[in-house]
Amino acid sequence: MNLLVAGGGSGGHLYPALALIEGLRAHLPIERVGYVGTRRGLEARVLPGESQIEFFPIHARGFARRLSWSNLRALLALGGGLAESLMLLRRFRPDLIIGTGGYASFAPLACGIALGLPTVIHEPNARPGLVNRLLAPWAGLTTVAWSQATAALRPRRWALTGTPLRRQISQAGPGQVTGLRLDPSRPLLLVIGGSHGAQVLNDQILHYADYFSQMEVVLITGREGYRCARRQLDVELKNIHLLAYADRMGPLLAVAQLVICRAGAVTLAELTALGKPALLVPWPGAAGGHQEANARALAGVGAARWISEDELLPGPSLARAATELLADPARLAQMADASARLGQPDALDKVIREVERYLYEADHRSVSLHRHRRGRHERAGPGAPRARLPGQRFQPGGEPPGAGAAALGHSGLLGP
Repeated sequence: MNLLVAGGGSGGHLYPALALIEGLRAHLPIERVGYVGTRRGLEARVLPGESQIEFFPIHARGFARRLSWSNLRALLALGGGLAESLMLLRRFRPDLIIGTGGYASFAPLACGIALGLPTVIHEPNARPGLVNRLLAPWAGLTTVAWSQATAALRPRRWALTGTPLRRQISQAGPGQVTGLRLDPSRPLLLVIGGSHGAQVLNDQILHYADYFSQMEVVLITGREGYRCARRQLDVELKNIHLLAYADRMGPLLAVAQLVICRAGAVTLAELTALGKPALLVPWPGAAGGHQEANARALAGVGAARWISEDELLPGPSLARAATELLADPARLAQMADASARLGQPDALDKVIREVERYLYEADHRSVSLHRHRRGRHERAGPGAPRARLPGQRFQPGGEPPGAGAAALGHSGLLGP
């Protein structure tokens, strides 16, 4: 079978997609994997190194949440992306389309839904993004990391799974850190600005480096911020380690006593899977304020403390908060326990099980547009032809692999 995955722009869309590709390859007879993104997103830099994934860039732009001439360019790009996606579907002939969010995922998912192809959407945020809100009512299956997201998504069918993580994250161990000379007698503070870095976090660490003299600090600056960070660090400090990017984040997370980071969904899934306490600084520019919603969800159960960017300036407020927490092992332990209780280290397996169940059911196709009337989801009647995957090697309606495992609930009664 052929698998087509769509989503991009940031690690929050790319890395769950890569985790799903890795997991589904091990469970389904997948012959080809295609990835739809843009030439400007993180995927354009990462995917060329993945020899088994075919990268298909399309035209796509995000829409401004206000009246702006840039929306005209986004509309033109959308038209081009829809045409490109239709041609891609005819050429690639996908048996399954999975979208992980972001504006690059709209066109291929919308075309797949309109053609009645099996489609799956994954939503990792507590406050869903625009593309997933638009398409979830029409897609065949939606998997979510937070049950409260379903109120905005209104999905036809959904399952609470958590956010799928790469195996190198969920199975990371503290003994796997290489390339850094870390003093094991000092607590380790890991600072992550997201896939593109965060200048405000870089500034807080480097301007107030004296506050961190009794700890080891690994600061992941982002590729664009690395040179600037080098210039800001006037004196080479042995306890502050600068990295432009970390290809293997798992071992660093595993060994860290405290993490300072943004509140992207994937970052938080990684933190909770490993049971790590965190200081969260949500990115205020996140669409729909979803990072603040994510941060509130973690802080609300005691797994993290969140600080808005407005609270950071002026003064070393972030440095003070970090040093206070690291000086209070009992508080850190409580936060770590709360974080671990939220964690879904087996989220990838859950998503795979739901996708398999969806594919093996007789009526697994997406809801066609002409059958979606007045907000009601009309299923094909008994006389409708049975859905079949082109070239499939298994029979719909048969027992899926892993069917003996406990089924995930679709009622929404399960908590995150």
